[in-house]
Amino acid sequence: MVFCLGLLSVLTAVNAAIIPGLIAEITPNYVRYTVLALVFNIGFGIFGGLTPSIALLLTNKSHAILLPGYYLTFVALVTLISASLASKTYKAGKCNEIRKIYIA
Repeated sequence: MVFCLGLLSVLTAVNAAIIPGLIAEITPNYVRYTVLALVFNIGFGIFGGLTPSIALLLTNKSHAILLPGYYLTFVALVTLISASLASKTYKAGKCNEIRKIYIA
């Protein structure tokens, strides 16, 4: 149980630490703070606001007390994989192509 909580804490910390840096790297300077503020606050507002409700729903429907931990671990792993793929995209120089499409 302690190992699972420790793993959950590490993955959640990785999730919260990667997102601001990732967003700052892939956005141009002139819209960086606006994009960072919107994405960070809306994303954490929606997921942070709905996570307790989802955890309560999962616990009540399944009667498994660890299921919310599995949900949070899954979300953190998805974020870690997404950040890894975005990092590879950035290093390959594809971010400039993305910027031209969305910010033009």
